Parts: sequence; C-alpha cells; structure tokens
Amino acid sequence: MSIHRINLLLLSAICLLFIKANINAQLHNTAKEDSLYHQNCLIQFGEKLLNYLTFENEKYVLVIYPSGGYSQRTGLEAGIMPVISWMDANSIHQHQTRINTLSASLQVSTKKMFEIKSDLEWFISENWQMHSKFSYLSLNDRYWDAHSNESFFENIEFKLRRINWEAQIHRQLPRHLHAGIITSILNQNNNWQTEFPQVSGLKGGFIAGTGPSFLFDSRNHVLFPRQGWFITTSGIFHHQMLGSDFDFNKWLTDVRYYANRGKSTFAFQYFTEYVTGDVPFFSLPNLGGTDRLRGTGHSRRIIDNSIQFIRAEFRTPLWWRFGFVAFAEAGVAGNAFRVDLEDAITSFGGGLRFRILPDEPLNIRFDVGFSSDGHNGMYISLKEAF
Repeated sequence: MSIHRINLLLLSAICLLFIKANINAQLHNTAKEDSLYHQNCLIQFGEKLLNYLTFENEKYVLVIYPSGGYSQRTGLEAGIMPVISWMDANSIHQHQTRINTLSASLQVSTKKMFEIKSDLEWFISENWQMHSKFSYLSLNDRYWDAHSNESFFENIEFKLRRINWEAQIHRQLPRHLHAGIITSILNQNNNWQTEFPQVSGLKGGFIAGTGPSFLFDSRNHVLFPRQGWFITTSGIFHHQMLGSDFDFNKWLTDVRYYANRGKSTFAFQYFTEYVTGDVPFFSLPNLGGTDRLRGTGHSRRIIDNSIQFIRAEFRTPLWWRFGFVAFAEAGVAGNAFRVDLEDAITSFGGGLRFRILPDEPLNIRFDVGFSSDGHNGMYISLKEAF
C-alpha cells in the first residue's frame, strides 16, 4: 500500500470523525435546547400557578398556600398558610434587608391536632423592631420525664389545650446593638388518659413572665442571611406577682454566624436554654423539634432543665425557586448547666427549600433528619431553622 493511499485513508477517517463529531454536537445542542425549552416551560407554568396564589401591589405581597407536614408528635398535617410581607420607608432606607412579614397557619392532623398560629416580624421604625408569636394548640400528646431522671413515666398519653403568646421589642443602639424586653404568657390545660405522673404542672396552669433582652445583629438580610452575626441573650422571670402559677426563671442565648461562599452559604449556630425554680414539665426546654435537633423524632422526647446544641448548615440554590440544605447537629440535655459529651446526641440530614415570595427569600423548608439514638424526624415549616 503506497504512502499516498495511506494518507488518503487517514484523511477520509479524519473527515468521517469530524462529520460524526459535528453531528453529535448538533444532536447534543438540540437535546440541550430541548431541555432548556422544557425547563422554561415548567418555570412559566409554575410562575403562572403561583400567580393565582399571590396578590401583590405597591405596598404589600400576600401569598396564600395550602400547607402540610409531618412530625412524630402531630402525625400527618394539612391546612392553609397565608403570608403577607410589606416594606416601609425605613425598610427601603435599610437597602431592603429588613422585610416586615406576618405569617399565619391553620392546621389539622391525623393525631387530632388543631392548631392556629401566627408569627410577626415588624420593623416599626428605623430604631424599633418587634417579634411576636401567637398559637393555639389542641393535641393528643405524650409525656416523657426529664432526660436526666430514671423514671417509669414515659410515653404516657394526655390531651392538652394551650394558648401561648410571646413578644420581644428592641430599640437599636450604636453598632448593630439592640436592647429591649421579652414577655411570655401561656395557659395550658392537661387531661390525662391513663395513669399519670406526679409532676409539677400536672393539670396545666397559667404562666406569665418578662425580662430583659439584648441583641446584636449584623446580618445582611433578615429572611435569608448570607453574611454576618446574630447574637441574642435574654432572661425571663416568671412570678406570682405577674399572675403566674409557677415561680421560675429562664435564660436563653443564641449565637449564629453566616458565611457567604459564592452562591452558597455556610451557617453555624450555638444555642442554650436553662431554667431554675418550680418549672412545670410543659415548660422544660426541649432538645428536639423543627427548630432544634431535627433527627430526634417527637419534639418533647428529650426535655430537661438545661439543653445546649451546636449545628452547621450548607445552603445552596438548585433551580428556579428551589434550594438544597445539608446539616449536622449535636446536643446535650441535663438537670444542670454543663456539657457532658458522653451523653451527646448527634443528628444529620438534609432538605429542600422553596421560595414562596416572588422577590424575597422567604422559604418553605422540607427537612429529614436522623439521630444517633435511632430516631428520625421529617418536618415541613416556614423559614429557615436558624
């Protein structure tokens, strides 16, 4: 075979490979264009659907969503959740980082839960802000004794009805500092189904308390911070002089840090809650739940006079209004304010986020967590865990 024939064959092979590569590239581009087309169609369909649930004008945005969820304590939940957000001149002056929001929900569940609750975040003026929570809850619940006690009374059924209101108001001081007061009112009635333990707060009671609260807030956004610090500490003193049936004190400290890494965010938190005095069992700090260790199952399964936990989250956008979160957590509970790492419970998991407001990062979150003591939890709720 001559060298010219070899060259001709090589040239023909190169041409065929080039033609094939070109065809494959065209097919790939066509498939990519088709994929983008279908994605755009899905986005347009989703936006049109959300438009039917969104009412917006120059002053406010109102979104009304069907809501649902699941937890070991409540069972399968269903309901409705309206959320309204608005901005005033002060919010605009703060470069749109402070958004006033009022969220509410009405929920029922397969475990005969009925719950109405609201959460208000209101920046009243340039120097004043208020955070208020209200809830009414009727639920067939279960009782667990304090984590540090060796008790025969565990997993006992009872019916509770509770009204709870808590409010914090702060005035801004220089350099991100705020000072104010926190007030808490709770009225609970308990109806025991079977043999019941002799504990403080057996039949329920009325609780009223107030105290000082201090806040340091350098976050770049209140709904979905990506940079800065949030540190708050408060003391709530419950006393008969305020009409309370129980005399006890509660101290809370919450430290959070957010680090921006491109489109993603790393978030860290240390939290502690400590009570002393005649504390009814239903006011003991709990380690689990949707805003604490998410792998512990029933939110009241681990309670005691003192709880502490640390955790970290990785948050990143996925597509359209969806995002993803991975988290790791560890916490301890005991009858005194101390850290015993041998008794620590770890929790890890992940979840999806869906932005419900058209222009602001207010998310519905879907979280699944697993704990080191063999329990797990699944939660659907509004806003980030921290």
